[in-house]
Order: sequence, then structure tokens, then C-alpha cells
Amino acid sequence: AIESSLLPDGSLAADAVLASEVRFGSKGEELSYYSKDGHRSDGGARDGGTASSGMLKLKRIMYATFLPSGYPASLPDEYTKYQAYNLLQDLTSNLRGILSTQKILEGMGVGKAGVTSLAATMQWMARDGSSMLGGLLFTAFASSSFGIHIKRWRLFADLINDVALLLDMLAPAYPELFLPIICLSSVFKAMCGVSAGACNAAIVQHWATRGNIADVGAKTGAQHTIVSVLALPLGFLFAQAANSSLQSLWASFVVLTSIHVWACYSMMRTLALRILTRSQLDRILPKLLFDDNEKSKGTSSMTPACLAKTDKLLWLPWAEDPFCSFELVFGVSLSTILRSGIPLKKLISLFEGEKFMVAQADDHPREAKKPKLVICVAEESTPRDYLRAYITAHVIARELNFSTKPTEQESLIRQALEKMRSSYQGVEKRLMDAGWDLQQVSLGQPAWVGRW
Repeated sequence: AIESSLLPDGSLAADAVLASEVRFGSKGEELSYYSKDGHRSDGGARDGGTASSGMLKLKRIMYATFLPSGYPASLPDEYTKYQAYNLLQDLTSNLRGILSTQKILEGMGVGKAGVTSLAATMQWMARDGSSMLGGLLFTAFASSSFGIHIKRWRLFADLINDVALLLDMLAPAYPELFLPIICLSSVFKAMCGVSAGACNAAIVQHWATRGNIADVGAKTGAQHTIVSVLALPLGFLFAQAANSSLQSLWASFVVLTSIHVWACYSMMRTLALRILTRSQLDRILPKLLFDDNEKSKGTSSMTPACLAKTDKLLWLPWAEDPFCSFELVFGVSLSTILRSGIPLKKLISLFEGEKFMVAQADDHPREAKKPKLVICVAEESTPRDYLRAYITAHVIARELNFSTKPTEQESLIRQALEKMRSSYQGVEKRLMDAGWDLQQVSLGQPAWVGRW
């Protein structure tokens, strides 16, 4: 049935309409209706305006330039709120960038007698070189975990950029350390660029619920561009006002930084990613697999929106996750999994039909805070297989007491596999019912893959 609110000026009765369609494009959302007798009627724009209206034309141009096609129906519910915070933090970064650039130029001696352009150029080149090298080193160190802790790394990017801008502001006060300080600041900005770029790619994929990644990415870029354009005249007035005294300069910087931190935190708290990561699974699976009370409640407490409210955003992105009761090493070598004491032939037999093997690691020290499981994955395994392996590891961890002998461990793993296989389809269904996208599983890339 067609909702009466969507019919054109009440000219058609809801029960007379057989079908309707909407066209998303530069002219906005244009509706058409097909009556039961086969006639087609033009419903006009969904917002009720007319094509000759100047304001409507302007609105359509703005929508076509800055918002993804089909907005808001084509995007997750939190998109508008997230982008509002995102553009606010972008504006504060632009305004603070004006102040920090001024301080850098001041430290380089712009306007002072006896300072040559060559000296300033050499300092600028050192700054750029530090940024490039820092970005490369940071990519080598952290890139493997960007997809595992998307929200934490995205917040880290903004906070490390705040530190960089603060260093730029302080640099002229220490002439003898000016060059090392601005080089360190450039390294921090490079870290921001690398981590923010990687995480934004995953976030754009989250927005593109209709597969329109290119359109969403282009419109996100257009929004940032218009903020930068608006920041130019605003920044001119702001710089004049902020430079009236040293106190007003620093007060402006502190206020803008506070707003920036608040906007970034709120932005990440709003974001309800449907991507299944380790952090999400470590919170969902105990309820989903072992808590009978939660099973009877349905999936309301396991939705992306519900978990977004309790994400550990301020936890260090590279630190061990606090949610899991055991340590899980993903993508280990065959030689590592054999340290469990179970022969390889036995392991292959146990996990016959699976594209992974899970066992207890025996190389962790007795004083370790958490016991350890290791997962070895097959070369042909997919992210969906990674999800199955991770769920299996949670079931096995429940069965093991992490002090059993290899022969006892083998028996317990077999029992855990039987339980997992009998209930796995139901687990997947509940995850999908809760709103998770099982095609987007981000548990990290394995360091090793095997063939057996």
C-alpha cells in the first residue's frame, strides 16, 4: 500500500495507486505514480515544491553538490548528526591552522631583518621531510590495526593533530629548539593524515549502504571543501581579532581546541558502525553464546547503535582490548599452533571441513593476566571464515580451563566444535537481525596463512 502522505496533493486515493517510484538526481527526489488502470502521474518533488521555485532550485543544487544521492533515505540514521560534528571539528581545525601557521612563520623569522628566504626554505624542507618519513614509519607500525579499531584510530588522529597544532603554537617561544619542535609537529600531522585517511575509507564504506561509495566519498570531499572556503573570510576576521593581544590569541586557541575535542568525541560516539570488529565481537559473543537471559531478550542490546554508546573510545588503539577475558592471536603459523602439544594430523582431523584451526598456546608465562588461544587460517579463507574462526575460539575458550593436557584439550576442542557447528547458523541469523553486516568483518589480516 502507498502512504497517503506521499500522494500528490491528495489527487489520487491511496487505494487507487498500484505502484510508485522515486528518481534521485540533481533535481531532487521526483515521484511518479501508476494507477490501477495503467496511467502514470507525476507527483513532483517529494518536498512539495514546484520546479519554478527559485529556492527549490537552489536547494536541489545544494543537495546535488553536497549530499549523496537519495539523502536521507540512502544513508544510515546517524549520518546527518555525524556530519554536523565532523564539519564543526573541520572548521575549528581550519581556524587553528591559521594561528599555528602564523606562529611557524614567526618562528622562521618572517618580518625580521637579517633572515634570508633560503634559511626559511631549508627549515620548511626539513619539516616536510620529517612529515614524509614519519608517515612511512607510522604506516609500517600501525596500519594492520586501523581496521580493527576504526573509531579509536579516527579519534586518535584528531587528538594527535591537536597536539601538533599546540607544538606549532609553542615553537617560537623556544628559538633554540624551534626546528626539532616543528619537525615533531609535522610527524604528528602525518600520523593524523595516515590514520584518518585509513579510517575514513571504512567510514565511507559504512555510509554507502547502496554501494554508492564513490558518490558518498565525493560528497564528503565537497563538504570539507565548502567548509575550507567559508573558513577563508571567517579566518581573516578571526585572525585579526585573535591577534589583538597574546592573551586573546591563546584564549581563542584553547576555546577552539576544546570545541574540537568535544566535536570529535561526539562524532565517534554517534557513529554506529555495522562492521564487526574484535572489540564488537568480544562484547556481543558472551551474550549471544552463553547468556540465557540475553538470549530471551532478543537482539536489542546487541545492535550497532547500542554498542556505539559504550565503545571504549579513549582506550589506546594499539593496546590490548579490555573486553575479552582471554588473549587471542589471529593468523599464526603452523609451528606456533603446534606448540599446543596436539599433533598436526590430529588438528587437521579435528577441524576437517573448516578453513581454520584453533588451539591453546602453551608459550605464555604462568604469571600472564590472560590465557592465550591462537588461530591458524587457511590460504583460501575469507573474512566470513575469519568470523567463524573467531566465534569458534570463544566457544573453545569457554570449554577449556587453560591448564589441560594436550589429550584432554583435544577432547574439549571436539566438544566445543560440535556445539559451535550445531548453533552457528542461529548465531549468524541473530547477528544479522541485530543489524550487523556479515560481509564487513574486520578482524585484521593474518600474518600467516597455511595449506592443509
